[in-house]
Amino acid sequence: MAFRCIIFAVAIALPAAWANSAGAPVVACDDLVPQHHVDPQTSPAPYSYVLPQKRTVAPGESFQVTVKGNSKTDTIKGFLVQARTAGDSQSVGTFTSLPGQTTQTLTCGKGQSNALTHTKIEKNVEAITFKYTVPQNAQKGQQFNFLCTVARDGYVFWVRIPSEKFTVG
Repeated sequence: MAFRCIIFAVAIALPAAWANSAGAPVVACDDLVPQHHVDPQTSPAPYSYVLPQKRTVAPGESFQVTVKGNSKTDTIKGFLVQARTAGDSQSVGTFTSLPGQTTQTLTCGKGQSNALTHTKIEKNVEAITFKYTVPQNAQKGQQFNFLCTVARDGYVFWVRIPSEKFTVG
């Protein structure tokens, strides 16, 4: 009987442990909800963005962004980040992984490399940093912001954490 309980517990735990250990699946692109088979947290997310001070950007301009935990215990085991214009569910712009980061690009819908996710993270990290490039065809006055889903582990994650807005000038 004890053996059956152990097998059952392992069978329940493995999907969450294996869930997206090498990055978010394309199916998560629309709603940014990981396929972890548990509900996201409803409390305020303990993660924030480090953004350039300048909030007006030009088409084709690139800049660096960091997502980090608000304390040492708010580590990152997985993530998915996109940039979206107000009221649109399509990811815009291009993401680039930086050397030394456990990140990889993901193509969501139209475009190429328009999202960023994790590679297999062996140990939790405190922050992720990446390069973002504004679309060349961005229109003057258009606004966008980043939306990031962050997993502390396979069972605890926050969905669509918004950044401050940027305006194309």
